[in-house]
Amino acid sequence: MSSIDLFAQACVELVNEAGVDGVSVSAICQKAGTTRPTFYAKVENFDALLAETWLKYSPDFLLCLEAEEFEPTPNFLALSRILAVAHRVPDVSIVSQKALHNWWDQRAQPEREAFELWRIANRLGWAISTPTVPFPAEFWMIDRMLGVLISTPSLDTVAAPAQIELAPPAPLSEIHDATVQTIGRWGYHNASMARIARTLRVSSGSIYPNHPKISALREQSYALYQNQISLLNVETWKASLSTPSDYGTFVRAGLSPHRKIWRQLRLETLLAADSSEALRGAVQASISDMSAVMKPVVMAYGAGEGAAHLVALLFHTLGVGFGLLYELGVPVTECNHETVAAELSKMLLTPSPE
Repeated sequence: MSSIDLFAQACVELVNEAGVDGVSVSAICQKAGTTRPTFYAKVENFDALLAETWLKYSPDFLLCLEAEEFEPTPNFLALSRILAVAHRVPDVSIVSQKALHNWWDQRAQPEREAFELWRIANRLGWAISTPTVPFPAEFWMIDRMLGVLISTPSLDTVAAPAQIELAPPAPLSEIHDATVQTIGRWGYHNASMARIARTLRVSSGSIYPNHPKISALREQSYALYQNQISLLNVETWKASLSTPSDYGTFVRAGLSPHRKIWRQLRLETLLAADSSEALRGAVQASISDMSAVMKPVVMAYGAGEGAAHLVALLFHTLGVGFGLLYELGVPVTECNHETVAAELSKMLLTPSPE
């Protein structure tokens, strides 16, 4: 096995153990049984290793992503996390965007692409959210349901797009806005006080008196931004959704340009939550809040209480997965999400037996 292969294998194992930002070159070398000079003789830096790891294991990743029976491998879990940092790691972005484009162009069928994209986004969202978000066993029903819809030769419903727009969140304080932007650009691990200060064009010393702990500032900034987004989503949900197919337009609305910061922040928060109890709790609380909002809507269609939580989880995983695919250039806004939402709801929102 070549040195690059050893480094890539070590990278997969360590990313699954500690997350992308919890891996160091020293840990890679120790796991691979080699030295730092050997590493730098073969690989330019850690970002380059992430790209090499993607190139080595992407065929396995894509097979898992499109498989009829979803059996996530360690490679799939690690590469999902590596893809999640593509927006801030150019080496990964360059090698993954072209590969994903070619892969999707070769397999996309106009009649089936929306259903396939929902299954792909759902799988990606699940992989990036695990283990922060606890998924019940029933959640896998959604993957199987989407598989059935993909294989259905014809469908009765061709739903038209609804008119739903998600308003941009109001600005936070300057320091919290700068922190959110810095997290999106560098990740939690590298969102230092110095970088936040540079975004504000002030000295680090002027921030410390009011925010002495960088971890608390980062967590507070996420909580404030997430609360704004949740309130906007809930307001839109209550005012605009009248049929299950409107849920598809709601999914597309989340891909609007002014939600880019939120998409990046959500990805970075999920990656950091593995090692932060506070962030993990905040993510779980946001899903519980959305579940509570969805509960009366879902039950109005005759479904049981458990369906509301499944829909909330689906809302989360699709948001994460579609956000990632969109940033990587996959044309996720062009398909008919309304039809998928309408057909999936027929299967998912089945009235509970008396």
